[in-house]
Formats: sequence, C-alpha cells, structure tokens
Amino acid sequence: MLGVTFGAKHSFNDMGLMLKKYPEISPPSPVVKQVEVPGMDGLLDISKILTGYLLYKRRTIRMEFSILGPREEWPEKHSEIMDALHGEEMDIVLDDDPDYFYTGRLSVEAFDPEKVTSGVTITMDAEPYKTRNGTTTKSFTVSGSLTATIDGSRKPVIPTITTTAAMQMTCGGAVYSLAAGENVLDDVIIRSGENTFVFNGSGTVAFEYREGRF
Repeated sequence: MLGVTFGAKHSFNDMGLMLKKYPEISPPSPVVKQVEVPGMDGLLDISKILTGYLLYKRRTIRMEFSILGPREEWPEKHSEIMDALHGEEMDIVLDDDPDYFYTGRLSVEAFDPEKVTSGVTITMDAEPYKTRNGTTTKSFTVSGSLTATIDGSRKPVIPTITTTAAMQMTCGGAVYSLAAGENVLDDVIIRSGENTFVFNGSGTVAFEYREGRF
C-alpha cells in the first residue's frame, strides 16, 4: 500500500491512513531579483549576484488520506493525527521515492464531521530540495599535484573535507590550506554540474556531503 513515512511512523502501517492519490508536490519558485538600469532595455537580472547560483522559495506538499475504521472513531483518530503531526517539523519519505526525504513543517486540516466519507488532509511547508538518504563520499589520492572533478547535484552543498595530511587546494580561483583531519570551508560549495579542484601535497582527501534535487 503506497504511503508516506512521517518521521518514524508510516501513514498506513502505523497510523491507519490510506493515501487517496499521489501527493501534490509543488515546484519551488525561484527567487528572482531584477533592477532597472538607466540606458538599458528591460531589467538587469541580479538573482545570482550574491551566491553565484539561483535560490528557491519553499514548496508545498499536499497529502490527502482516508481514515480507516468505523465512523464513530474518526474524531479520535483525527486528534491522534493532530497530536503526532500538526505544527511539527520533520522529515517525510514517499514509499516510491525511498532514497530521498523532504523536510518541512506539517499542518493538519480541521476535521469536518459533516463529511460522509472519512478523510484528513496533511500539508507540508517544505524546503525547496529533497535530500538523499545517507551521504555521498568522493575520495582522491594526492601525490604532488592532482586535478579532480566532482559532479554536483542540483542542490548547492558545503562538503566536509577530510585529509590524511596538510595540503593545498585551489578551486574557483581561490587557494585554501587544508589541515590534516576535517575541514569545513563556507566558501567551498559543490554546485550543480562539474566542480574542479586542484590539490598540491601528499595524502588522501575525501569529500563528504548530502546530495539534493528537485
């Protein structure tokens, strides 16, 4: 039975909810910034000027369920669902997309006692990207100088860079000194597409991060 896992609870197996139809997942809207420039036709798009990549607004996920069980139990069941989910921020996983999770705040719509059929609608105000379960690790062995590339997912991420020895890394025109052990550099971002890194030194370097996509 196709369902949704809310945190550690499955909608059908643990909560007695049957998904009426596939969840409605709205696409995230891009954050677009445009300004007028004297002497220029149209508008100048400065959406990427601060980060170098496009930002996105949060998205809405709407899920409609039927409440299983006799009618006299519907109000109690609705209260149980409200207690467990309403207003909570958590991760959800769709049964047919188990490799990714969505993160956001849940809202349970009011119970309507006049309805002939049971039902409850749960919405999530979600982050723009869904995130892969588990981390991705890319490792490279450096002996002298090495140029390496990492294909980034759609979501820009800051990796944890772990080295077995101190070495120098160049990316995006900037040079960074990596200490032996874990390094987290706010300016080093793995973006969508090919990311090139040049290492100088000797040892092993590993990038660990969580991929995300729409």
